Amino acid sequence: MPPVPGRALYWQVPVLICLWLAASVRCSWYPALRRRRLARSSLTHPFIEGQHWICGLPPEDDPDDAPLEADYEQFDAVWQIMANRVPAFEALRMQRAWAGYYEYHVFDQNAVIGAHPQLVNLILANGFSGHGMQHAPATGRGIAELLIDGAYSSLDLSPLSAQRILDGRPLLEKNVI
Repeated sequence: MPPVPGRALYWQVPVLICLWLAASVRCSWYPALRRRRLARSSLTHPFIEGQHWICGLPPEDDPDDAPLEADYEQFDAVWQIMANRVPAFEALRMQRAWAGYYEYHVFDQNAVIGAHPQLVNLILANGFSGHGMQHAPATGRGIAELLIDGAYSSLDLSPLSAQRILDGRPLLEKNVI
């Protein structure tokens, strides 16, 4: 649908700014758990970094303009989820915690990349839901190809187009690890 001259264009991209709480924890069972890969079964995201585990969880209440302060009491919720999943995690001890903002794409938690459906000279690259650093090289290359060549050539990023949102076709991932 082309834009109508003289009328404002309004299309709400379903991307929110969210607060995320993270903690670095130690576990006395570290050597036994070191080779274990944990698939994500909740919003916690435990992964090994050196001799620590990094884990996190969004806050239960995420008000607009929330301060970037770690909620140490929320670690109890993260600890309980992890201990239920892997009993050895009952020995977890928090080393430090922090908070930060990230963008969250509420439609399907995947990026929106490519031309705006109504304004083709508006290029979108947002809504990575915490995966922006991982996807930045491919996104940059794809956007460069789109701008220079008019199409993707090395990677087909069209499944991440904004049109999927307008069509109601979420791009859902299975077995995210």
